[in-house]
Amino acid sequence: PPFSPANTVGTPASGGAHFTGTSLAPNGYIYGIPHLYTQVIKIFPATDTHAYFGALGGGAKWAGSQLTPYGKIVAPPADAGTVLEIDTSNDTTQQFGALGATASKWFGATLANSSKVYAPPGATGTILEIDPATNTTQTFGSFAATAFNYLGGVYAPNGKIYFIPHAAAQVLE
Repeated sequence: PPFSPANTVGTPASGGAHFTGTSLAPNGYIYGIPHLYTQVIKIFPATDTHAYFGALGGGAKWAGSQLTPYGKIVAPPADAGTVLEIDTSNDTTQQFGALGATASKWFGATLANSSKVYAPPGATGTILEIDPATNTTQTFGSFAATAFNYLGGVYAPNGKIYFIPHAAAQVLE
């Protein structure tokens, strides 16, 4: 087989629900988005090792990630009040947007051909639009406000994003 799925690497992390989302960056490293963990995980595939960086506090934070055309990774807030941005050129983080204290807001992120990133509705009942060129956000739509409605989506060749249902009963287009 082309890979061996039975290998684990690195020092184990304690607790659970550590990371919710990964993205492969142009530098060849894989970045994991902290959910309950307090730092970003950076995986070095060539050496089967990893490291952590950032000081992002405790509690539930982000869920999902998307590499942008600008080489940065953005993560929509699940319970955090901001979007997380990871600059993969220097392994720094920043946060932007004021998105409130609601828990389980959005889970997952999808890049559209507009270079904007969209997160499917969770407990907010809205779709989150992230503009990584300007580090701004806006929400739109009115959908059932239930945690875990959708856990991600895909940008299709027809120019539409399809969010896949988890707790919701239908695909959202």
